[in-house]
Amino acid sequence: MTDEKMEKIQRLINLTGLGKTFWRACSNVQRDAMMNKKDYCLSNEETSAVFKKVLSDLIISVIFIFDYHFSEQEIDELLRLYNHPLVQRFLHLAPQLYQATRDINSHGIVSPTIPLVPNFNPHTVH
Repeated sequence: MTDEKMEKIQRLINLTGLGKTFWRACSNVQRDAMMNKKDYCLSNEETSAVFKKVLSDLIISVIFIFDYHFSEQEIDELLRLYNHPLVQRFLHLAPQLYQATRDINSHGIVSPTIPLVPNFNPHTVH
């Protein structure tokens, strides 16, 4: 893999939100580890260093997975797609959309009466 392709994949990871997801997951594990020090023999600084290394290794692994599955031209196309404002808006809203879908599923029904959108009235939709 060229350095240029690696850099493009890193940009794609950031654009898709994967980088933030990995960082959040590692931060949560790190926080839990620091709160339960009795289970760990590392200082806070050592724990931080370990989790930064884990995160770095994880991202490198993902880069190689992307490299295996996508050509550089495909990565370029994905970058164009994910840079589009509508796709960025969708990615920003995706967690809320996912939660709304989970809420519907937890009710066991799909009903227009479940308020998924503030002030939504299904009878006024044209």
